[in-house]
Order: sequence, then C-alpha cells, then structure tokens
Amino acid sequence: MKTTLKICAVAVALAPVATLSVAQTSSQGATTRQQVRQEVVDLTAVGYYPIDWVHYPESVLAAKQRLDAKRAAQGQEGQPRYQ
Repeated sequence: MKTTLKICAVAVALAPVATLSVAQTSSQGATTRQQVRQEVVDLTAVGYYPIDWVHYPESVLAAKQRLDAKRAAQGQEGQPRYQ
C-alpha cells in the first residue's frame, strides 16, 4: 500500500514536467492552424476527400500533386506547401 502511494505521488509530481516537455514552442517557421485549414480547403478544391481514410495516404499525396500543378499553372510556385 505504501509503495503504491509513493508511486502515485511521484507520478503526480512528474506529470507537469512531462506535459511541458511535449508542448511545442511557437517559432517563425511553424505552420499555423489557419495555414493548415487553408491547405485542407485547397486540397479539397482539387479533389481530396478527407473522410476517405481507406485510400490514405495515396489520396492526399495525389491531391498534393494536383494542387502543386494547379499552383504552378497559376504562377504560384512560391506558395508554401504544408506537410
């Protein structure tokens, strides 16, 4: 019983440390939530269907190729491609 209490006490004491080690810091190169949402909208516009998990990852890779081709045709090669 005492051993279990000690283990629980250690786990509770270390929980915040584990949480902080997983947290990501914001940086200039990080992709924002809005950028990811826009990428999904753009991929959907070229035929990607996010609910089709059976054909994942092939379906998203094909959609990314179509999106890159569309951007190239529109002269938007400099647009970021989120991964």
